[in-house]
Amino acid sequence: MCYFNECKIKNANFQECTFYGGSLQNNLKDSAVINSNFNDSLFTNSFEIKNCFFKHCVFHGTAFINCNIQNTDFYSSTLEDTLFSNTRLRNVTFSDLNIDYSVFENVQMQHVILPFSQVCYSFGLLSYIIYTTDKVFISSSDAQSGYISKESYLQLISDFLIYYIGTKDYFPVANIYLAFGKNDFAREAIKKGFWVL
Repeated sequence: MCYFNECKIKNANFQECTFYGGSLQNNLKDSAVINSNFNDSLFTNSFEIKNCFFKHCVFHGTAFINCNIQNTDFYSSTLEDTLFSNTRLRNVTFSDLNIDYSVFENVQMQHVILPFSQVCYSFGLLSYIIYTTDKVFISSSDAQSGYISKESYLQLISDFLIYYIGTKDYFPVANIYLAFGKNDFAREAIKKGFWVL
């Protein structure tokens, strides 16, 4: 087990590492984790990330399985193709970042702010937002608070469909249809996506 407490982590390379148990904590804005690479790494066995600020970090292909993440900000980072499975997130903000193709399965979130433009580009996140009773918010530069409720976000889905269909961006179209159980429409969107390529 590894315990990182108030460590200075800048320009670090933790690529293809396994963080089994232990924790990474107490790296807030004044001692943020900056410009660091966690690509293809695994955080598991109740690994805890607590009181952290990640800035310009890369978590491409990383897996968070059976983890606890709390009081943490992921800012201007890449979490593309990342797996969140059986993970609890509390007081977490994902802002100005990429979570394309990330998978969210069996997650619990309380007071989590998700990135507005990325929800429809991930697997399982829109479905989670639709059906959860957890307190989840979506970032919004138009809101004075910086975020909107999941209910307000869901009211925009028909507008998103019009936009994505108009731009021939069929991946989020298929995701939206799947989240609402419209599998035949999703299948057609996938087929159209192949023709666009």
